[in-house]
Amino acid sequence: MRLWMLQKEYFMRFLQSLEKNYRRLRDDYRRRAQNEILKQRWAGKSDRPPVAQANGPSGLDRCEIHYINLKHREDRRAEIQSEFKALGVTRFARFEAIADANGALGCAKSHETVLSSASILEDQLLMICEDDCQFIADRAAIDAAIEEFFFNPHLDVLCLAYNAENGFAISQNLMITSDTQTMSCYILKAPATAPVLDSVRFSVDNLSRGGAGYDYAIDRVWKRLQRQMFFALTKDHFARQRPSFSDIEKSHQDYGL
Repeated sequence: MRLWMLQKEYFMRFLQSLEKNYRRLRDDYRRRAQNEILKQRWAGKSDRPPVAQANGPSGLDRCEIHYINLKHREDRRAEIQSEFKALGVTRFARFEAIADANGALGCAKSHETVLSSASILEDQLLMICEDDCQFIADRAAIDAAIEEFFFNPHLDVLCLAYNAENGFAISQNLMITSDTQTMSCYILKAPATAPVLDSVRFSVDNLSRGGAGYDYAIDRVWKRLQRQMFFALTKDHFARQRPSFSDIEKSHQDYGL
């Protein structure tokens, strides 16, 4: 009996090892395939002329900044305001998040409202942060990345916080991806606002009809956009989600990103 139990244990470990190796190989193959498609798309955009640089606001000063915060989360409100002030940012607006029993739906509705009400000029950027955003880079580094993003005509969206599954570097500071999640801190150029808003509305519509968050949460749905637009990331994470109690998950969360 003991021998049989040992054999069963070894066999189960063998199966687990096979499954782990299969997943690793599958993920590696998917990543390589995604990157190959992304490289082909990127090469096709190389003939677009660069945007001429001009004097005026730059970096974070170029951004119309909004943060999303539930009314009862005064702790997060204080934390995100402290984050901005530590960077020397004095112009930012709070949007009172839309509460919903379905946390993913409330989150989607909140982003939808901010996006639909925002109005920026061609020389401005729109920055949206969730209230658990924590900046982990200094002001100079963030400003430099934002300026490079702004003046690169190929790029549409810049994520300072992310969990990309693929991508490659396009400069010393930036990379691009077609498979990243989380919308805790992202920056849009004016032409990108409408398609991102459409993506968020698609999420709202499907979540309102009972769709699963795994399929229709805003940061799942916007992956479709990443196959059509160019999403940039800072090569090093410049922001992360602060470990804290999540009103969506109803538990303390540390996403590690």
